[in-house]
Amino acid sequence: MKILVYTPQITPRIQFSVHLIFRDVLKQQVELTSDEKKFKESDAPKIAYSYKRISDELLIVPSDLLHQSGIDQFSILVEQGADYPYFFKTKNGDFEFDLFSAAFFLVTRYEEYWPHKRDKHNRFSARESVAYKNNFLQLPVVDLWANHLLDELTARHKDRLIDNREYTFSPTIDVDSAYAYREKGLIRTAGAYARSLFQGKISEIKQRTQCILGISKDPYDVFDQLVDLQKQYRIKFLYFFLVADYGLNDKNVPHYSRKFQSLIKHVNDYSFVGLHPSFASNENHEKVKVEKERLQQMVHLKITNSRQHFLIFHLPSTYRNLIESGIRDDHSMGYPDESGFRASICNSYQFYDLEMEQESPLRIHPFCFMEATYKYYKEENFDELIGQVKKLSGEVRRVKGEFSVLWHNDSLSEIHGWEGWSPLFEKMIQIAK
Repeated sequence: MKILVYTPQITPRIQFSVHLIFRDVLKQQVELTSDEKKFKESDAPKIAYSYKRISDELLIVPSDLLHQSGIDQFSILVEQGADYPYFFKTKNGDFEFDLFSAAFFLVTRYEEYWPHKRDKHNRFSARESVAYKNNFLQLPVVDLWANHLLDELTARHKDRLIDNREYTFSPTIDVDSAYAYREKGLIRTAGAYARSLFQGKISEIKQRTQCILGISKDPYDVFDQLVDLQKQYRIKFLYFFLVADYGLNDKNVPHYSRKFQSLIKHVNDYSFVGLHPSFASNENHEKVKVEKERLQQMVHLKITNSRQHFLIFHLPSTYRNLIESGIRDDHSMGYPDESGFRASICNSYQFYDLEMEQESPLRIHPFCFMEATYKYYKEENFDELIGQVKKLSGEVRRVKGEFSVLWHNDSLSEIHGWEGWSPLFEKMIQIAK
């Protein structure tokens, strides 16, 4: 049954927020109207987003945010309710806060448009966020709020609203470099030999030589192992391949390597493949189009999924560039330095451009866990890592959302600091599936 939402004035922000809660999170049909007479006469489950109650509907009293345009700076006062934290407190409604405005603030990443400190890679840090500062980064609060709203509606309209949502698990793999030693080219390989010799890493020289000669398998080439896991657990992974020109932070296998191209085609036979836009593409947006075309030629398919290398994106310019390049689904919405829900949500949603005040065709797929966080930003504590997988997947199960995780092929390699990590990927699958 379609839910009817009344508001005296429909703004782009209100329309986006209502669709976010009902279409994207709750998977319910919804209609938005400013016709008070139609609203009164309807027997549908009803919500008034208004300063006054119309009849016997659920009432959510607005704050000002969704009636504004542009980007203003203001303070956020977070309060703790019985079941979840909230902000934008209001009076005289059936909810103690403006759910739609709070969800809009978090999901549009409004705060990332404000002046803020950036890390060494020019990224917004988790520690700058309202969620981190108020201890709810590891809660998908937008989903919690939406579920509470559905519970209230269901209590008033028993048997008229059906919740068919199910928890889903989405593993993704970033392939920054498909091989540790092979296919690097003469100059890079010679340089690597010289560096290993200078550092006295004789075992690494031996391993590199055996891989290049085909005597042993390259340790980063774990793709057959990953395919076997897909078959065993009956799930498909989504891989993001870096096919950039070589650079300081883009040290992938050369995109023109036939072996590398053959590998991507092989992976695509069993999985989904997307683009890993290069670090350099943040300064030269035309590179995304070039890299996307390269990958499309390799797999002979249209590429519409992407995730930013180093998780670098700036709002709204990065997303506008992806849209212009033909990307329709981006998977970069997560933090490198902390686990948790960057946009406070565990369902995909459309990107809303705050500067243009409109919903875009780009769909955002947030992730909440990355194994590399525990190698580069935290102590390598495997028990803590697995504990986080259990905690976060449990939170997502509770709201029937999508548990999306980010892994890397090299973390299964057992070299270069990844010793002991390889069993963790399958253990994560067993917990999360």
